[in-house]
Amino acid sequence: GADWGRALSETAQMAREALGAHTALVALCSSESAVWTARTHDGNAIAGEEIRLIASLSVLEQVRTTGEAALSLEEVPHLLRSKSATAHDLRSVLAVPIWFWGGDSTTSSGVGAEAGRSERRFGGCLYADRRGSDRPFAAADVELVRDLAAVAERNLSLLRHLGQVERKL
Repeated sequence: GADWGRALSETAQMAREALGAHTALVALCSSESAVWTARTHDGNAIAGEEIRLIASLSVLEQVRTTGEAALSLEEVPHLLRSKSATAHDLRSVLAVPIWFWGGDSTTSSGVGAEAGRSERRFGGCLYADRRGSDRPFAAADVELVRDLAAVAERNLSLLRHLGQVERKL
């Protein structure tokens, strides 16, 4: 519930401050429906096409399909033509994948659940952008965001597990 949303917003806020970014968010993608939901650095909850109003959905989709970090518009030339990149005057974009281990929250207990815990699956992205006259992101920024994403993965996995335990009680 509230702890989950707060954890997402705090992660985005840490990324924004560490990078000097204009916008930062943690976007999660449902494995069943491929629908994005996100929490911004200022705590707003957004979903689906609404994400385009503040960030590049194309970048999130690229990270989802490749499983790799995306850095700056120069490395993703088709994003220069995207509506959101133009509308937001994006100078540079950085997004890294967030991975979850095991099944979703509906995984039942038993042998299958134990085996499922070691499966890595795409959970979402930690996204940040710089706009206008801001300097573009660099390779060192990717490493910083990867480190933040790794911390987020552990925190979110712990919150997910605690939520499962609470539901069973």
